[in-house]
Amino acid sequence: MKIMLKSQGLWDLVERDYVEPNLAPAQPSDQLRETHKKDAQALFSSNRHWMMKFFPELQLQQPPTKHGKL
Repeated sequence: MKIMLKSQGLWDLVERDYVEPNLAPAQPSDQLRETHKKDAQALFSSNRHWMMKFFPELQLQQPPTKHGKL
């Protein structure tokens, strides 16, 4: 993780105890909510791709059946 953050020039934020400013409104707008949803979907898709690439044994498989029947 440290190497990844250093490669993006972000490790100094970790060392300086970055504090996220509270700029969000009390009620998030629909546009902001939609943006967060799309970001989460993209991140999930990316994570799933890398997990399946490096840990193929975690891929969803059919459950074992007894005598060939479900």
